[in-house]
Amino acid sequence: MNHSITDKKKRIATDMLINLVGTGLPLIALQLIVYPIVARTIDADAYGRMQSLISVIFLISGTIGGALSTTRLIHQYDYQERNSIGDFSILNIASVSIVAVATPIVISIYLGEIVIYELVLITLISILNYTELYFEVGLRLQLNYRKIFINKLIGAVGYLIGFFIFRVVLDWHYIFIIAYLLQTLYCMKSTNLIHEPLIRTNEFSDTARSYGSITLASAFNKSLTYFDKILLHPLMGGEAVSVYYAANIFGKLVLQVLEPITNVVLSYLSAEKKVSRSVWGLTIPIGVSFCAVMYVFCLLVSRFVLSILYPQFVDEAMKLIPISTLSLCVSSFVNIIHPLALKSIKTNRQIIISGAGLLCYVVLALTLYKPYGLMGCCIALLISYIVKLGLILLYCFVIDRSVRE
Repeated sequence: MNHSITDKKKRIATDMLINLVGTGLPLIALQLIVYPIVARTIDADAYGRMQSLISVIFLISGTIGGALSTTRLIHQYDYQERNSIGDFSILNIASVSIVAVATPIVISIYLGEIVIYELVLITLISILNYTELYFEVGLRLQLNYRKIFINKLIGAVGYLIGFFIFRVVLDWHYIFIIAYLLQTLYCMKSTNLIHEPLIRTNEFSDTARSYGSITLASAFNKSLTYFDKILLHPLMGGEAVSVYYAANIFGKLVLQVLEPITNVVLSYLSAEKKVSRSVWGLTIPIGVSFCAVMYVFCLLVSRFVLSILYPQFVDEAMKLIPISTLSLCVSSFVNIIHPLALKSIKTNRQIIISGAGLLCYVVLALTLYKPYGLMGCCIALLISYIVKLGLILLYCFVIDRSVRE
């Protein structure tokens, strides 16, 4: 029995490591190679505009694709227990249709004026990002992290291919189109999701309601991740977004590195009904320690690395680093406990938590940006994440007492 538990722990640790390394490859390609060179190739305002548009794309397609993936992981136990298949092909078609319609509408409203050609490319990026996110869940259901590693490697190569196209045509959209297209094709080929029948089962209504709630909660959740750059562009312009992005690059990298770890945890938790107090007891101190170490590390090396990656923004960005990095470390801790919270807190509570965090950020950012500029937005983000973390722990351990022995 103990041998079996030890083997499972080793397998989980190995999967986390493989997923971590795999996720690191496209991060290195995009964040440390592609983005800095693009920032030197185009002016600061255009680069800030690009980052804001990417944030809008990820908010739409990332929310819907991630929510459907999470719904599938959460409900997989129930479908396997009933030996039923279906529902998700229907939800997938509905979701990709929503992405295809919502993206051009939101982008047009956000920018006010945009060339049709660019609108088509942005919509294509959004659709491909959604399909990659959803079809990759097939690999997670198989717990096949070696194939996930290959998929991430393909994404890294895709970014570099797209970057070389950018160098020729000076159009950043192709960086993402190539990467997501290659990843989507690989995931479709490596899983059976595309072949699942369009069958509505008895569980459809419950699953659809759960998906709707998770989508809403995810939208609020991701809004805190992306809304800063989305809100900053109309308030302060593209150059401010560029400086803000440079100041947050370490925190964003930590968040993106944590994503594969939380995905592995959620994949394994999909076979469990409850999360025990002992799991929380192990996760919280590890999470706090990890975030504390990362905060100190980021403070020590920020100027050196920013001088290499974004020398044009380093002086302004360094003024924001202490607060912006702290806010993203709190956000990282929220992400670490997020898979446990998904299993412990009812979906409607998650909507309240994420909505409160987003509302707090919008109100504080609009209040603080005039007197304090970019620093005011960083302070607003920090307070918002603290509020969100406090509500998660309050619901889990005090109000709902959903954490069991």
